[in-house]
Amino acid sequence: MARNHDSHAQRYAAIEHVYSEREWSEVESQGEALLVDLPDDPTDPLRLRVILLLAHTRLYGLGDVATAKGYYRALLRQCSDASLRQIAEQGLEDSEVVARQQGRDHQHTAEQAAMPWLEQLDGDPGSGPQAGENPLRPEPIAVEVIEEPEQIEVAQADPERQQVVEVQEVKRLQPAGSMLEALRRQDEPKGFSPEEIKELSRGLLHVRLG
Repeated sequence: MARNHDSHAQRYAAIEHVYSEREWSEVESQGEALLVDLPDDPTDPLRLRVILLLAHTRLYGLGDVATAKGYYRALLRQCSDASLRQIAEQGLEDSEVVARQQGRDHQHTAEQAAMPWLEQLDGDPGSGPQAGENPLRPEPIAVEVIEEPEQIEVAQADPERQQVVEVQEVKRLQPAGSMLEALRRQDEPKGFSPEEIKELSRGLLHVRLG
């Protein structure tokens, strides 16, 4: 008997190891085989632990809520160990959470199947401009021209319009060459009219004759 018990305990430890590796199908096959070889006693502690492990595999590993609930309820009917009962009760609560989550996912999948065009509207990469297509061009920006001085003062008080005023003022300035030419002409001596030239000639002659 002791040898069988030790052998069963070793097999259960191996099943726990496979469970930690998330090899769900292997957990089920080895766990069910161990249940067959264990004593036919519903209250056997090792049997109860195997049932709990199979319940966890179905719920957390495979998402099979119905089968997991069956394992948890079977354990609660036969088990008197407080710690195992607490784990089984927590498993039943988690089963309800998983069932609700699966229901929401199923509803979302059904809506997508009924209205597949929603996926295209929600960011389909192919919905944008294709290669070779002309992208949308930005519309030209209208520049406001301000003529009156009062409007210029108002525009200068507004930072957003101040740049427009500065652009218009720069356009009004004459080229540098034109400004220099005008200044040069102002500095040149003025010419004499024909009458002034005659009077000046007479004066010069008068001075020479004198």
